[in-house]
Order: sequence, then C-alpha cells, then structure tokens
Amino acid sequence: MGIEEKAENLIKEGRVKKELETGKRIHFLVEGTDERHSVIFDKETENFTCDCKFGTLREKTCSHILASKIYLLNEEKKPKN
Repeated sequence: MGIEEKAENLIKEGRVKKELETGKRIHFLVEGTDERHSVIFDKETENFTCDCKFGTLREKTCSHILASKIYLLNEEKKPKN
C-alpha cells in the first residue's frame, strides 16, 4: 500500500483530527496503525512536519502529512455558514 492510499484510509476512517489552530500553526493528531502522530502545519512557511520515524528520518512526506493536507483541502471545500 502506497502513501497516497494510506493517507486516504486515514481520512476515510476519521483518524485525522485538527487539534489546535493558532495564527501561525495548525496542529493535527493522526491516529496511525500503532501510535499517534503529531503533524504541524506552519502557515508562514507553508511546511508540514510530522514526528513519525518515516518523516523524521527520511525527511520526506509521510502518509500522516498527506492525510493532514487532504483534511485541510476538504475543510476549505466545505461551505461556510
């Protein structure tokens, strides 16, 4: 299973939650297979970081970051009341 498919599954299963949004950052909690991961989106640099081993050691986009990006895109598409 590729990163894209893992990210889509995380979204479909409701395992991505936006925990906190400040003027500079958005903090997500992503329930991985074995553990929880913290994903942070820095609004100023437009960069995502994740505390998982894959993202930290390889400095590449992991499924947790991709799921958080998809979450934000879906949130932007929702009609605002």
